[in-house]
Amino acid sequence: MGVGTNPGLRVVVLLIALSVPIMLGVETLLRVYVLGPVYGPLIAELRGIYWPELTDEVIAGRTTNAAWILIGVTVVAGCVGLVLLRGVIRRASAATGERPTADKIRDTLLLMTSIPQVPGLLSTLCLAGGAELMPVLICVGVSTSFVVLQGFMGERAIEGMG
Repeated sequence: MGVGTNPGLRVVVLLIALSVPIMLGVETLLRVYVLGPVYGPLIAELRGIYWPELTDEVIAGRTTNAAWILIGVTVVAGCVGLVLLRGVIRRASAATGERPTADKIRDTLLLMTSIPQVPGLLSTLCLAGGAELMPVLICVGVSTSFVVLQGFMGERAIEGMG
């Protein structure tokens, strides 16, 4: 890319933060309009043959419980991501005696934003399995919030260098 064509850190973090909500929308559209009509009857028949005790209500209850648990996992993962980001920035400056470069902070930030996103993505799979919408939306919102918060921390660290 030429000079001036690189997207700013805010744009990149925003795209990363919006990836889980976008995935939720795409996955829902695929499930409702493509996978459900094509594979729904086949899955129902196979489930009736091999696992007749797994009714839609049982599966929905289990996936809803998993989605509620993933909210807590997302909060813990987000806090771990924030602590690790701050620790890496501090350790980089303490180890060399110099301040970390903007590139190192940016690279670390982009890596650490994946930590709270994993449980958010898993919660979207719970929705595909029949979970209620509310815990999935809460989990996706918490995941997105932690990514944005990490972006603010990284941007503040880069601005503090100047």
